[in-house]
Amino acid sequence: MDFVVVGVATQQTALPVDGFPVEYEPRYYVPGAITVEVGGAGFSVARHAARLGHRAFLVAPIGEDVAASTIDLAAERHGVNTSLCLRGLRRTPRSVVLTDPVGRRTVFTDLDEVTEADVDSLGLRAALVDADVVVLGNLDLSRPLIPVVREAGVSLAVDLQDVRDPSDPELDDFLEADILTMSNAYVAGHERESLEMIASRTRARIVMLTMGAAGLLIWRAQDGQARHVPAPEVGPVTTTEGAGDVFLASFLDAHLADGMDPVEAYLKYGKF
Repeated sequence: MDFVVVGVATQQTALPVDGFPVEYEPRYYVPGAITVEVGGAGFSVARHAARLGHRAFLVAPIGEDVAASTIDLAAERHGVNTSLCLRGLRRTPRSVVLTDPVGRRTVFTDLDEVTEADVDSLGLRAALVDADVVVLGNLDLSRPLIPVVREAGVSLAVDLQDVRDPSDPELDDFLEADILTMSNAYVAGHERESLEMIASRTRARIVMLTMGAAGLLIWRAQDGQARHVPAPEVGPVTTTEGAGDVFLASFLDAHLADGMDPVEAYLKYGKF
C-alpha cells in the first residue's frame, strides 16, 4: 500500500533519567546515554509503515538546517520518502525526551512555526492519486487537507491523540475520517463515555481508544456499540515512546492491506 502521512517530524534528543522528578544536580555525567534521533508522530507512523513493507510518504514542515538533515538521513535509512516535506520553516522542530527506568516519559517539544505551515501542494495532490490511505495528525496544519482527501476518495485515518474533551467542537473537522484513534491519557476512568461521545459525532466506521496495558475500546459503526479488547502480551516495556504511532501503522497494515477484522488487526499488533 501507499501511505501518505501528514504530521510532525522532529530532531529528538533522548535522555534516560533515574526517576521523576529529576533531582537537581549542577552536572550529570551520562556516558553513551544521550542520543539524537528523529521523532514526531508523523515520522513515527511513516517509519513503521515502511518497516511493514509499504511505500510511505511523509508530509511534514521542516527547515533547511542541521536538524532537517538529521530527519532526511533517518528517513532514507528507514525507507521513508520525504520529497513532499515542506522546507520553508526558519527552524526545524526539535524535541527532548526524558525516560525513566519503568518507561514513563516526558516530552519537551519546540514546534515553532509548524502550526502556521501550509502543507497543501501540487505534489501532495498528485500523491493522493495512488495513495491507499492518508494518515493525519490532530493538528491545525492538516485540517485544510481533510476535504482534499475526501474529494480524492482515499481512506482517511486520523490520530486524535490525547483527547481532553470529546465534545470539543475543534474536533469536528477530524471526525470526517474513516478511522479514528485516540488515547486515554486525559480521559482515564471515563473511557467508554468518551469513546461513545466521539462515536455519536463522527462519520467514521471505526473508532478506537487505546488504554495501554488495559487494552483497547473499539467501536464499529456496523455494531453501534463499544467493545473492550484485552491487550496482547508484548513482553517487558522499556518505553512508551511512539507506541501509539506503531499501533496505528500496524492496525492499518493488518486491517486495510491484509483485510483483517478490526479486532483481529488490533491483536496482530502484539506481534510487533
